[in-house]
Amino acid sequence: MKRIIFLFAVLSACSAPAWATWSLTQVNGSSSCGASSTTCTVTLSSTGAGHLLVAAVITSKSTTDPITAVTSALCASTWVHCPSCSAASSGPGSVDAYYCLNSAAGQTSGTFTITSSTGSSWIAVIFEAAATGAIALDSGATPDATKVDSTNCTSCAAPSLTLSGNNDFIVSVAGCGSTCTGVSGAGWTNDLSNPDGDAIAHGLNVTSMGLTWTQSSSSTLVTTAIAFQESSVASANTSPARVY
Repeated sequence: MKRIIFLFAVLSACSAPAWATWSLTQVNGSSSCGASSTTCTVTLSSTGAGHLLVAAVITSKSTTDPITAVTSALCASTWVHCPSCSAASSGPGSVDAYYCLNSAAGQTSGTFTITSSTGSSWIAVIFEAAATGAIALDSGATPDATKVDSTNCTSCAAPSLTLSGNNDFIVSVAGCGSTCTGVSGAGWTNDLSNPDGDAIAHGLNVTSMGLTWTQSSSSTLVTTAIAFQESSVASANTSPARVY
């Protein structure tokens, strides 16, 4: 009986899938994109090959001002316009995002193009993340979404995502009308010190959203989020167990 129990335990450990882990390679941005320009360049550390890239913008416009292009040389496959990431509201502004599932190596900048000039400076940001498994948009029912919070909140919930429960890397940005000061939520990091009082954050190795934006004063907010998962990888020890 002891042999049977031992064999079952060993086989279970060898055959059970283990989720790979994400690591953040870099997040860089520009908060001084020109008011009269539809393009803005973000300086990067040299990119790695086969990584995830997420490009996002926050503008002051009260109507949607989508990204129309990001430097093609950054992506070894194809940039994809996030299907549910564009939103806008009078006051906090507009947000949008693009992503690439297969970065090109050795790139040191990325140029964004948006639909029209904004009338005031806007923010462009690029995230790069590496995974030990294959990279894909999360397979849950709602991997990307936007939210306009008009409740004049100081603790404001990010968009609600319905995720697969896999190990995820999530990007979220928010236009806050210059009042955002930080984030809360397990696995979340506040990035780039709230440029212009707006908000940029990522969740690393998380299985659910769980993000709350913090504002210094009660205000409306527009925000977007998009989640990516890794593939399941088998345990390295797959040899059959022996019974002695």
